[in-house]
Order: sequence, then C-alpha cells, then structure tokens
Amino acid sequence: MKIILDNFFYSNLGKILLFFITFSFTYHFLNGLRHLCWDFGYGFNIKNVYLTGFIIIILTLTINIYIWFF
Repeated sequence: MKIILDNFFYSNLGKILLFFITFSFTYHFLNGLRHLCWDFGYGFNIKNVYLTGFIIIILTLTINIYIWFF
C-alpha cells in the first residue's frame, strides 16, 4: 500500500492534488483569522471586506508558492 501511495503522490497528478490541499488549508486558516477580526468588530465596512478578501487570496497564493518551491 505504501508503494502505491508513494507512486501516486510523486506523480504529477498527486503533486497537483497536494498543492490544492495545502491551498485549501492555507486559505481556510487565513480566512479564519479574518473572521476573528470581524468578531472583534474590525473591518465591517464594504471597502475593507473586499480589500481583506483580496489580501487573503494573494497571501494564500504567496504562502503556497513559498511552501512548494522554497
């Protein structure tokens, strides 16, 4: 079983799957921090909602690129 999993995760399809899994976890974590800020009452106007959403996406991409390539 280990050989099958090793072969899968070292294949291109496996690497793409792992990239999307790390992307999902990173996005979920950062968006959770955003929601914690909302719980304390920060960033509720519509301009900040869009700005923080954009920042979360950029940070998610940046962190995942750093995780996978450095």
